[in-house]
Amino acid sequence: MKKLAAIFIIFILFMMQGCSLFYVIEAAPQNIYKEFIGTDSSETSSFSEEIANHESACVVTILTSGSVSVANDVYFYSNVFSGIILNDDGYILTSAQVCNFSLQEDGQIYTGKFTEAYAVLADQYNDQKHYKLNYVDHSDESGLALFQFYDRFYYYTDDSRAQTKSGFQFVANFSSSEIQTGAACAAVGNSLGNILVENPLNHSSFKNVKLTITEGIVSLAKISEKSMDPISFQGKKYYQSLVSSPINADMIGGAVFNTDGTVLGMISGKISSDTTQTPSYFRRMSTVDGVELISDYICSVSDELQVSISVAAADA
Repeated sequence: MKKLAAIFIIFILFMMQGCSLFYVIEAAPQNIYKEFIGTDSSETSSFSEEIANHESACVVTILTSGSVSVANDVYFYSNVFSGIILNDDGYILTSAQVCNFSLQEDGQIYTGKFTEAYAVLADQYNDQKHYKLNYVDHSDESGLALFQFYDRFYYYTDDSRAQTKSGFQFVANFSSSEIQTGAACAAVGNSLGNILVENPLNHSSFKNVKLTITEGIVSLAKISEKSMDPISFQGKKYYQSLVSSPINADMIGGAVFNTDGTVLGMISGKISSDTTQTPSYFRRMSTVDGVELISDYICSVSDELQVSISVAAADA
């Protein structure tokens, strides 16, 4: 009888150990404290230098991983995009492209699935850690996506480190004024992350992540339907803007700033052409999703999920 009891106990212990092989215990969210970022300005600095030193800290690099099944093979890889910190709750706006994984083989496109996302803070933080993101939503209709930091962030209010506040010292402050053709602007996003990594199997493949900033002007405040189809979201049309700030694909999801440091919109795409007849200046153009689309998308997600997602807007 004792022998049977011992065998039964061993069996139970084995089953408990075996079950642990199938369940991963996720680490609890951590409290992350960030140093105060100095905000001194220089009279000789250009507006883009001021943005690079201060307001651009609301832009992050987004690292997403996914897989695509082709025949009997499964391919794993990661992408680099950019994102914008919306508020102190750690919500991040980015492009829906971060969730779309696909491969083309023998003329056929295979669609995969997104698995995980991480963010790297802006250069001002001197922090290369990959912070886990929780997926919130993405919409191929609007072309936008929302994530949220898994950890809780705090920042020191000055160099003395005597007091902290919840959230981030810099979050996006969206412009409440209409975009004006001819206005100077600056685009901020990741700097060539996809090119610098030879074999991006997962987010840890990306080291020394950096942002870049490029100057330009608003070439068209509203792209006409004759040139480009507007975005249709929930029965409403939204017209993108065209800016001359040159971008790379990694900057998609990043922010376009006005000269006063407010955000005009999100970088949504790069104009490119395979024809030599296309003027060189047009090949440098980038498209921007405006504040109206961003606001309506966030409101729709907030209503659907029954959560409050705040967005800061500058006074007109």
